[in-house]
Amino acid sequence: PDAYWSDWKLRPMGTGILDTTLAARTYHGTGRVLWFGFNPAPASLMDRPELLLSSLRWTSKQPMAVKASWPEGKAAGLVLAQELQGNPQDAAGVIRYLQAERVPSTLLVDAKVALSEEVRSSKSVDFAWLSDRSRSLTTLPAPLQTAVLVLGRRSAENMIGRPVYGGAVPYGLVTSETPEALNAAGYRYYFERLNVTSAVPELIEFPISLLFPFQKSYVARIFATGDSDFQAIAHFEKPDATDVALEDTFVRDMDRLVSVRGLYTLYFHTYLLGSPEYQRTLRAVVQDAKRRDLWLAHASEVTDWWIARHNVEVDLEQVGLRRFRLGITNRGDRNLKGFSVRLYLPFTPSDVDLEPALLQLDRATSSRVPNEDAIDVLFPNLKGQTHYPLMIRMD
Repeated sequence: PDAYWSDWKLRPMGTGILDTTLAARTYHGTGRVLWFGFNPAPASLMDRPELLLSSLRWTSKQPMAVKASWPEGKAAGLVLAQELQGNPQDAAGVIRYLQAERVPSTLLVDAKVALSEEVRSSKSVDFAWLSDRSRSLTTLPAPLQTAVLVLGRRSAENMIGRPVYGGAVPYGLVTSETPEALNAAGYRYYFERLNVTSAVPELIEFPISLLFPFQKSYVARIFATGDSDFQAIAHFEKPDATDVALEDTFVRDMDRLVSVRGLYTLYFHTYLLGSPEYQRTLRAVVQDAKRRDLWLAHASEVTDWWIARHNVEVDLEQVGLRRFRLGITNRGDRNLKGFSVRLYLPFTPSDVDLEPALLQLDRATSSRVPNEDAIDVLFPNLKGQTHYPLMIRMD
């Protein structure tokens, strides 16, 4: 299904695919059929016509344009977030291994940890501040939360020697006022570990000025979409938790997020998955991820991409039997590299020709999507504050 009924960990619910499906699409003749909703009755009591009649049917001859979630049309994203609790040397060993594998990561630290120069200068690491476990933000009003967050961020930056834009709170305990406090304190993202509601980051908008209502600042909620190492080890059925089969828990989470083209956030601790005892498991998960069509990034890169993608508007209009007008508008200030759009068409094209209306713009490229009446249009460098009009001719 294109959308399905799940629990808070995005695990499919229900006893069968029919009573799990929220939205699905298929083909009927030369048209597409999309239906929404599901019937909670067991699948054995419900035939296909009843399912179709109990939902909203949409038979479409209209083209559709969908923004790709990740750069270069990657199948999903991956963030490795290590919470530094335990031996800093173990954390340095993890970072050294990931850097050798060219896998970026995010390291969550507090101001009391002594980091080596090797870790502080690593280009593959994005640092985020971890608030004090002895001081819960949930008991504080927004102004005091802001003060605590500002102090923590400044302390972390003084220790690391570079800007810090991300944060996390102990046990994931936040209030409705915490995002506002994070924005006021200069953070751009935080890790949401309890209230997981989406397979992709969620942007929270804040006005910059009453005089400029269209200018926004954003705080991204990056959800811990898979089990943490603590949860995986606690529920591991074998007596020896260092067994390499522990990898399967994380691989199943990765499979689930890839199937919905989401962001897999592996949140782990230095004293558990980052320790020498679990070295084989972590390395097996990393190698499995590298074999997939994933975008490997640290949390700041994901935040930058998601904000830039949010500011892109897409418009598709059919202007002839086999001619379409595609308009891409980047309202943001940042250039967006590797942005792509998938066009769902009412027929299968044999040949596609892209004609940019403005010759000076970077030329887009197209490719057929296997087994679908769709094409992907890739823009190598979508410049900020620019409108890209394209005419698409098909045979």
